[in-house]
Amino acid sequence: LENTLVEKEQVASAVYFSTEDRPSIEIRFTLTSVATENLEQVEKRFFEVLHEAMEKPLDMEYLRECIRRHKRSWKFSTESSATSFAEYVISDFLYGKRNGSTLLDVATLKEYDVLESWSEAQWKEFIKKWIADAPHVSILGVPSAELSRKLKTSEEERVAEQRKRLGEKGLKELAEKLEKAKAENDKEIPKEMLAQFKVPATETIHFINTMTAKAGTALKSGRPDNEIQKIIEADATESPLFLHFEHIDSNFVQLTVLISAQDVPIQLRPLLAVYTEAFFNSPIQRDGQKIEFEQVVVELERDTVGYSMGGARGLGNPEMLRVTFQVEVEKYSTAISWLKELTWNLILDVERLQSIVTRLLADVPDAKRNGDDMLTAVFVMVHYSPESISRARSTLVKARYLKRIKKLLATDPEAVISRME
Repeated sequence: LENTLVEKEQVASAVYFSTEDRPSIEIRFTLTSVATENLEQVEKRFFEVLHEAMEKPLDMEYLRECIRRHKRSWKFSTESSATSFAEYVISDFLYGKRNGSTLLDVATLKEYDVLESWSEAQWKEFIKKWIADAPHVSILGVPSAELSRKLKTSEEERVAEQRKRLGEKGLKELAEKLEKAKAENDKEIPKEMLAQFKVPATETIHFINTMTAKAGTALKSGRPDNEIQKIIEADATESPLFLHFEHIDSNFVQLTVLISAQDVPIQLRPLLAVYTEAFFNSPIQRDGQKIEFEQVVVELERDTVGYSMGGARGLGNPEMLRVTFQVEVEKYSTAISWLKELTWNLILDVERLQSIVTRLLADVPDAKRNGDDMLTAVFVMVHYSPESISRARSTLVKARYLKRIKKLLATDPEAVISRME
């Protein structure tokens, strides 16, 4: 769906899916930034793509890779946050078997093993039954300025009519009723009720044990004596940096690389929005061969738990770029290889750049309709200097700059390629 509707046909900027736990699970697909005049056509095309896929052989190896990746992602999320377990336990309490057997599925991960054994016929039957041929409701969100005005007017009329109907006395009675309800709601919980809940002893709380190691100027505060310190020292050179390590047992490595954009000419900094999108979504050169972007994505998903590129504002420096990989421990060197390959062997392909620019522009109207997005965009324009990459990558700059880049890609693509390079 993503490859056809977003990358090739460019009728939407993204295809998302989510599920909502109920006695009968709800499966929901969302297509973003679809042109209003194409809504019905794109909704029809969505199901056409699904039916076309059911008529062709499925890529079973890729499907199994998706299952393995989902399994890795689940394990990573359980290491990173308690939310994953909490949500699973709540769903099992509501809909699982009372003997707790379905809750144990998360501990054994056996569901993934079962799915890996499914045949092509089983997958097609599942997709047809629950998605492609299932009864569905399609909601087409058509923007309407007239309806917006009508809603506002009708609400004002409703309030005025209610005031008139209730009168001063009725309004006063309702206000008193509201105050009584608020007072009842704000009553302090009886202490004897709270005392019924036992407070667990501190020794029952299992903390994560870590082992400290140091390098560089951090050694001025002392040298730890443990096996991790010996590993660091076996690999270390003299460093002017303050390097502090905390060792924990984990199935995963999270690798983050910060890159300065200081040397990028100011007039080219708005292109960083395109570059960050293209970084993981472009062809690469490998051993004299061109590897198409679809294959790059397949291999990245096979080798990682997650990957992303963006600004480093969340890490304290909005003027840097951040590349992040989450991989299994044994794939650490693979992540380094990907970083090298994507940084130095990326092929700036005109067709890919056109697709990326079209997608970024398609998201601008959505961002402009979002109050929080616009507040952030204006904040950035006011508080950051014209040289800032945060400003260069903001919605308001993209709205104007990328229109010019799109035109230039159609008339003089080599000019855009040279700027990107």
